[in-house]
Amino acid sequence: MFLLLQMAAILISYVVLYFAFPWFFRTSQRVPGQQFLRSLFTIVVLMAIILAIAFNVPNDFWANRIQHAFLGAFIMSFICFRAVKDTGVSIDPIRFFLISGMLVTTLGVTGEMLEFFFHSLGYHVFSYSIEDTWWDLLSNAVGATIGGLLFAPFIPLEKADSGVE
Repeated sequence: MFLLLQMAAILISYVVLYFAFPWFFRTSQRVPGQQFLRSLFTIVVLMAIILAIAFNVPNDFWANRIQHAFLGAFIMSFICFRAVKDTGVSIDPIRFFLISGMLVTTLGVTGEMLEFFFHSLGYHVFSYSIEDTWWDLLSNAVGATIGGLLFAPFIPLEKADSGVE
């Protein structure tokens, strides 16, 4: 159940970033169209592929690392990339790398806090030691770095439009 909620939150994140990036970077808003739907479809397909890989890893420790690094952080880096490309927001690759890294890290830490609260309230035991949380955060950092390094080169070298004339 928690995994389904996480996947829904990932899809919602793309929708939020699709509308938030143009506002944040002071560019014109685009009406969602076919590219928006293609990106949602691609995100779902990537999540399914990563889940299939993670569920077939025989070692629970490494399966969890794959889930955090790729289902969490890498997918969120991809979502940042798609939101930038789909909305036409113009930022340079270094700013993209930094902003996507901050967003991915924030969401990863938020996920760990939610696990802590659900665990504390007795809804579900996510881990039996604090060490698992540290491994999860490290896996998120690795996934964010891989995603940022992979997607940043595809961001065009243009100066961001500040919206001020």
